[in-house]
Amino acid sequence: MKSRSLSSLATGMVTFLQQLQTVALIIIGVYLIDAGDLTMGALIATVMLAGRATAPLGQVIGLAVRFQQAKAALDSLNGLMAMPVDRDPTREYLAKPPLSGQI
Repeated sequence: MKSRSLSSLATGMVTFLQQLQTVALIIIGVYLIDAGDLTMGALIATVMLAGRATAPLGQVIGLAVRFQQAKAALDSLNGLMAMPVDRDPTREYLAKPPLSGQI
């Protein structure tokens, strides 16, 4: 449950920051277009390039979250494997004969 909340928090933060970046670029770009220092095409290109530049950040955070989930799964599996065997030493169990591969 902890890894799920960590994953959703990380994904939400990355998405929020990318959207905040886009909004900030558009607001600044509108003022620059109004002043004649930037064209509409340059603003569109800037927003596209900024999105492509920040995409690896989201991938790195996703990789870190998956690593944390894999580590938690490994710790859980190690805990399961460290548990004692459930066989009662006072009982005698049947063993199946080896399979020969014939019907």
